Amino acid sequence: MKRLCEFCREKPLNKWAKRFCSHRCSGAYARQKRQEAVVGQPTKVCRDCELPRAIDDFHWATSAKTYRRSDCRFCVQEKHVVRREANKERYAYNHRLAVIKHKFKLNKEQVLAFIEGQSHRCAICPTEVTIFSGIDHDHACCPGVGSCGQCVRGILCGPCNSALGYFQDNPALLLAGAAYLTRWSQSES
Repeated sequence: MKRLCEFCREKPLNKWAKRFCSHRCSGAYARQKRQEAVVGQPTKVCRDCELPRAIDDFHWATSAKTYRRSDCRFCVQEKHVVRREANKERYAYNHRLAVIKHKFKLNKEQVLAFIEGQSHRCAICPTEVTIFSGIDHDHACCPGVGSCGQCVRGILCGPCNSALGYFQDNPALLLAGAAYLTRWSQSES
């Protein structure tokens, strides 16, 4: 006999599910348990979902009369997810800027100056680059993934950035690879 979801008691569980058939049932179960736990605790009614919730389910707000927000944390999270889905490109852009600032110690203006200085092209090939393209830095100065910001060499397209990584930033290996390709193309013709 198949096990059923603990909340809806209708859908059978797949082989990976432990208690619930979906995230929706899991969330509904958690909300139901929280409402049962509200009895005997100080409560507040959420402005959005209009459900009585425990005071701890409301974020702090120093400007509010009760020092708590008027919408519960679940509604705040839901609104955040909707806003993020509606503005995916802006969130991706801002996330990329945050990653660049953290890993390469560069701000938006410095990255855009690199891109402008390269005429919006990869430093090696004619591929167009954007703020989402790879940032090349001298691994002799800063080994690993990040950079101090002083050793950034340029903006590269993905394939060129990967190729430099595979050649371990070694010019002798790159020249040997170029010579190999030249010999190969000459022998074909």
